[in-house]
Amino acid sequence: MTIYQVRQSAHETLDDVITPAMGARAPHPILLMSSILLAGVVYLGLISHVAANYSLPWRPQVHFTPPENWMNDPNGLYRDANGLWHMYYQYADVIPPGNDKSWGSATSENLYAWTNLPIAIDDIPNVSSIWSGSAVIDSENTSGFFPNQTDGVVAFYTSWTSTIQSQFMAFSSDNGLTFTNYPGNPVINLNITDFRDPKVLWYAPTESWILVVSHADDGFIAFYSSSDLITWTQVSTFSHPSIQECPQFITIPLRANIWEPNSTIIDQMYMLAISDNTESTVKYVPGTFNGTTFTPVTSFPAATGGLAPSMDFGIDSYATAFYYGLDPTENVVSTSWAVNLGYATDVPTSSEGWQSAMSVPRNHFLVLGADDGYLLASLPVDMSSMRDTEPYHFLPWAPAKSSSIIPILTRGLSSSTSKCLHL
Repeated sequence: MTIYQVRQSAHETLDDVITPAMGARAPHPILLMSSILLAGVVYLGLISHVAANYSLPWRPQVHFTPPENWMNDPNGLYRDANGLWHMYYQYADVIPPGNDKSWGSATSENLYAWTNLPIAIDDIPNVSSIWSGSAVIDSENTSGFFPNQTDGVVAFYTSWTSTIQSQFMAFSSDNGLTFTNYPGNPVINLNITDFRDPKVLWYAPTESWILVVSHADDGFIAFYSSSDLITWTQVSTFSHPSIQECPQFITIPLRANIWEPNSTIIDQMYMLAISDNTESTVKYVPGTFNGTTFTPVTSFPAATGGLAPSMDFGIDSYATAFYYGLDPTENVVSTSWAVNLGYATDVPTSSEGWQSAMSVPRNHFLVLGADDGYLLASLPVDMSSMRDTEPYHFLPWAPAKSSSIIPILTRGLSSSTSKCLHL
């Protein structure tokens, strides 16, 4: 494993830090400041990766990027019993990508410093491509795949062909490092296209698994139920006026105070998150669930076209996914593909052999708004593990061939420790 530490030797000057190498392109100030707004504050620390060059000018040091080639949607997010975070993602070995995708893999102890792992679920050439999905921990062995084991992982993904999208499953006995495809695949097959992105969660009141999946072009989400993760029965649908992808169905705490992330939990609610392909945004719908039917707790005004509110003001966050395996008393944690579909393949990082970045990980909870509506609170996951002991201070940053100085609020960052300001 190649370790790249974002450090600079003491004899280097500030000019060495802010001036790109000959022939390299300096970070654009707008992109830089946008990254700072997204991440909250600049942190530079130890980043672990396999077979990748993370010292190139465009490489973020806080946002996750693939070691090489193409990445898009986060997939199969979960936290295991030892507190290790697992992230899979849509991976292609060419830029721009075609339809052939696999699941790339990485793990982290703090959601910022990631260790890249080998491909977890590879595509089947000339048979099917491994599209987006989710993963759960089958701690009670409801599937029968894991005798004498409480940490078996089951992944669900869309198998894509040019004519059919169907739902497959794969299972792992080594904590998500490698997967075996279920020999009885597909587990859900309607022989249609635009049927994708399964998300699974456990519903304790009926001791059953719930799966949501998108009928993208038909504008609805289908709900399925299963006792064993293998045999699925459709139980309901939910409609929304947009091209829907990457549905996420989760439980989420309703807290008393938007300014206090650990304030009293008033209730446990359900929330459906939908990626809107027409806007490159993610909509959120709080509601209730009785084991078969999801019911929104608010209506959406005609002035918005009946659309649910967006998780973000900007249009550069898509395919948001939430981690499985958290305690109900915790705030939920998400990661998004930090992109707009309009420019996803038209960014300069392809010259360095990689493309796309994830958002910073975020904590979320619901609060009641002034008009009795529900608001989604979103804040970056604690970055203290990436922080030096130095206090906050401003570090001037000068774009190449420019006399203007942009002050950047940083913590633990100085001319003797910084190597790269580009997030």
